[in-house]
Amino acid sequence: HWGSGPMAQKLFTLAPVTIASGGTAQAITSSTIYAAAVIIEADSLNTGVGYVGDSSLTTTNGSGQLGVKDVYRLEATGGSITQDLVLADIFVTSTQAGDVFRISYIKVR
Repeated sequence: HWGSGPMAQKLFTLAPVTIASGGTAQAITSSTIYAAAVIIEADSLNTGVGYVGDSSLTTTNGSGQLGVKDVYRLEATGGSITQDLVLADIFVTSTQAGDVFRISYIKVR
């Protein structure tokens, strides 16, 4: 029976993030968007190693190393507005300027 499961959710995308200077943290967006989940994908033409973190992100303190076509997924802990992911608070960087990251997310409001 198809009607008894969770509701379908829409996947949204942001403009790709291109790293201007290797090792410099760049916000994935400047907009305040609340999300239940975020997927960050390293472009197939990237030559550096990517990282995900907050505004203090560097190539030595970031979460997850993203090689070519790697995907990093963040999920909200759920249950409360204060636990939603705020996309403007998520940053990416790479060891190589010019690397590109594609961002998809599930919006909560």
